[in-house]
Amino acid sequence: PNFRCPSQQQERVLHYVSRKAMDIETIGPALVEQLFAAGLIQDAADLYVLSPEPLARLDRMGEKSAANVVDGVERSKQRPLGAFLHALGIPHVGEKTAKLLARRLGSLEQLREASQEELSAIGEVGPIIAESVFRFFRNPEHQAFVSRLLERGVAPQATEQAGQKVPELEGKVVVITGTLTEPRDVWKQRLEEAGANVTGSVSKKTDFLLAGANAGSKLTKAEQLGVALLDEPTLRSWLGLKVGEPSA
Repeated sequence: PNFRCPSQQQERVLHYVSRKAMDIETIGPALVEQLFAAGLIQDAADLYVLSPEPLARLDRMGEKSAANVVDGVERSKQRPLGAFLHALGIPHVGEKTAKLLARRLGSLEQLREASQEELSAIGEVGPIIAESVFRFFRNPEHQAFVSRLLERGVAPQATEQAGQKVPELEGKVVVITGTLTEPRDVWKQRLEEAGANVTGSVSKKTDFLLAGANAGSKLTKAEQLGVALLDEPTLRSWLGLKVGEPSA
């Protein structure tokens, strides 16, 4: 078999379309290789000017598959700001840091204009990350790439707005365990938007354990370490949610 090493630009596109980034599930490695080989794209911004006709002529595509690709690209235009930042592939900025930056700064405009000092002042953003983000948005090549994405309809959604912090939770480390009345992902997003840092395991650094039914070993460890327990009614009260209020 002919295993060709993907170019750096192809790797960037694959990262851009990945699930935790722009989540374009209709585009995978084989298609990305074909798109480059056929000269249909040179970078991720070119995905937004793809049309069904040339796509349909590619190997193993056809009209229906081509339409699905274009639809998937179109849907990605409205991804959350955190996912968009992650998709850009800024050095030292993974999924978690991208979400944090999105929450703290609230919009792409503010992020592009933020000084290195402003970025460094954000909790959990050290000098290396702050310098990397600052340099990325001052780089003419990256500026042009982001501008092309915006011109072609990409509109990152600032759902993780800054200024909605909850004093009881901001900067706190929270672990979720047990069966809750809503999916863990829902609670995780709420906690992160309130300024908390949600981790997977209980340690001395854990501030709160959000414990549902059948909490198990994490509850035992939290009790041993003296970690404060948090229940759903209390958390709802802190977040300003009414009992039984559905997720936003």
